[in-house]
Amino acid sequence: ELDNWNFIHPSLLKRGFDRNFLIRNRIGYDPVAYRSTIPIFDIKEGKPRKDQYRGSVKRTVLDFEKCKYVNPAGFEKSKFIYVPLHYELKEDGFIIVAEGQLNALKATQWGHLGIATFGSQPTQEQVNQIVNLARALDKRIILWYDYDDAGRKATDKFLSFFYDVDVISWEGVDKTKNDICDLEHGEFNSEIGNRKSSLEWLLS
Repeated sequence: ELDNWNFIHPSLLKRGFDRNFLIRNRIGYDPVAYRSTIPIFDIKEGKPRKDQYRGSVKRTVLDFEKCKYVNPAGFEKSKFIYVPLHYELKEDGFIIVAEGQLNALKATQWGHLGIATFGSQPTQEQVNQIVNLARALDKRIILWYDYDDAGRKATDKFLSFFYDVDVISWEGVDKTKNDICDLEHGEFNSEIGNRKSSLEWLLS
């Protein structure tokens, strides 16, 4: 299946993704659905298992499409997290939790480990997996959900399960930008530097 989608759509390159990085992570394109394909694998010891393929999430390349992501048939997204197939963590890197897979990929391209919760409804099972992974890698978690009402609710819900994390507040960013893929690398690093503790977030 993945071999049939062995093409990088130009829209991802225009959003600042590196072609070789996308190829290593087996990102492809389904020309029938007009969607980029993002494969999902089971996670073991912090790494996706290539022999445990669960299907591919498909992300639209059409600006007018309201449904951005389509999950594989029968896929129970509440039980899984998305971890890129290939990542290289910087020594001072973080675990960055986002809603969508493209945001997770962009954070990973920039030297962190981006993880996606398949939307803005994180579950206890997903949070447990993220916390266990962060502990195994000895990395701190940063919540970086989208800058909108759904993203704020997602942050609050995650904190209801586990609160020893940092949170991106979006305070220093142009308000026309509302997810990681909208940011330049400098803006991304600046937001990490301005992150808040979970307590600061809850009191803000």
